[in-house]
Amino acid sequence: MTRSTRLATLAATGLTAVALTASMSACSSGSDSDDTAATASVSATAAVASSASATPTEDATAMSYTPIEVPETELVIPVPADWQVLTESDAADEELVSSTATATGQSTDTIISTLQNTSLYILDTTELTGSMTVTVRPVGTGLSTENDFAETIGSMYPDNDDISTELGDYTTTTTEAGAEAVIQTYSVNVDSTGEVAHATVVEFTAPDTRTVAVHVGTSSAELNQEIIDGVLGSA
Repeated sequence: MTRSTRLATLAATGLTAVALTASMSACSSGSDSDDTAATASVSATAAVASSASATPTEDATAMSYTPIEVPETELVIPVPADWQVLTESDAADEELVSSTATATGQSTDTIISTLQNTSLYILDTTELTGSMTVTVRPVGTGLSTENDFAETIGSMYPDNDDISTELGDYTTTTTEAGAEAVIQTYSVNVDSTGEVAHATVVEFTAPDTRTVAVHVGTSSAELNQEIIDGVLGSA
């Protein structure tokens, strides 16, 4: 896979993660985050539409991981060691935001918006294989149901007939510490070209009873599962 192909795939899956994160946060909190979700969804639509050259990668290969602390929590999760980790405070670093935007094909506005709505934004800026978001929702928001995911994911691209989403499996599980967790997989398809981007979301209850949502978007469903398994094993 060429660098341009990977850049297009990363832009598609990364922005799709932004759209879902913002939408699920708005749905769960009942806040006025609809404008943020709509903006992210529009950006995601444009990115997927422009990624006609994106193709799935081969099966996931062994990766090295590094532990990263989720801000304002006691959680430490493993993330791919070569991926760049951004936090909310990084939104004020113009040079960092600009270089990340250039490397990943996203706009600076999208990166800043993502950082303002998530605890961590983690991107592969070298091989361009994917991205992650980590969001911590308030106590009482609970875990998303299968219907919650279906409604949100199904309405991501209302203005683009060439982009479609396909729900995968919704499963219930537990973290290593025994906390309840749910996993939803789905794909984003460019119907005119047959290109596919894969995504996996895991939500679980943190020790302080807040809800943690981790969204992984790559061109490989196997890589997504590998990363999610690491998150569940550390929580």
